[in-house]
Amino acid sequence: VLDAEILAVSNLVDAIVAEGFSNGTVTLTLLPFSSSPSTALTVTLDASDDPSGGPSDAEVFKQSLSMLNGNGGTNYIPALEEAGATFDQLEVDNGAVSSSKYLYFVTDGDPADRLSDTEPDPFAPIRAVTDQLTADGVTMAAVGINANPNALRQDALDAVARTRADAVFVFYAGGEAISFV
Repeated sequence: VLDAEILAVSNLVDAIVAEGFSNGTVTLTLLPFSSSPSTALTVTLDASDDPSGGPSDAEVFKQSLSMLNGNGGTNYIPALEEAGATFDQLEVDNGAVSSSKYLYFVTDGDPADRLSDTEPDPFAPIRAVTDQLTADGVTMAAVGINANPNALRQDALDAVARTRADAVFVFYAGGEAISFV
């Protein structure tokens, strides 16, 4: 399952590189999470990125994906809060507000930090964080990939992405992927 997640993020990086960076630079941050977020890796891609002097920033980013592991719990809130802090820090570092902020949330698990399913909205704590990210101008998409279709819930992904159109659950089994939108 982790291999499918790595492939999804790697394909996203390839799509960004294919755009050519005609509108300026692109900063990519990888923020691994389980029970809590891990150390982030941030690279900046721009039109002058020259792979002839060694691996490009995009390749460095993609190579770092291989260091991910699937150990630990799945706590969405600390990862989302850290993503918001990372956007804030990038704006401080760059001295300007970013014109476009995108968060691609990729997970293989149901959030451990939700409320009981007996509550009217078990994902209210997650929605509180994503409400703030939305207010800060972040556009979010959520992708859940798991070999067990019962291990992830579409409504958990909806709580992150805000709309079902931006939340996709992929059931991954033996090299075959089936998408649920």
